[in-house]
Amino acid sequence: MKTLHTSILRAALLFLLRSIGALFFRMNIRGYQHIPQQGGALLVANHVSYLDFLIMLTAIRRPVYFVMNADVFRKPALRPVLRWAGCVPVEARTGKNDLERFNDTVTGLV
Repeated sequence: MKTLHTSILRAALLFLLRSIGALFFRMNIRGYQHIPQQGGALLVANHVSYLDFLIMLTAIRRPVYFVMNADVFRKPALRPVLRWAGCVPVEARTGKNDLERFNDTVTGLV
């Protein structure tokens, strides 16, 4: 469960990122009206860069969580940022994904 402190910090950082994004990037979002306001939705980035997840995080006004390769998630410098951004690690190379652990992780984010 998220704490109030974590929620306030996340909202403040999202505001900062969205402000920077509006100043420096010209985002052209098409099909935004097709993203449901509630419930599940699958959003797929076309991987223009490794910052795709941050751009999606700042552009979409509802909570967004990401599935990410566990190899990237294991990097100590990136782990806190990825955890804050709502990334869920999966073992893409070995195919060994523990569905129960994945569901527990995702359920804990909401």
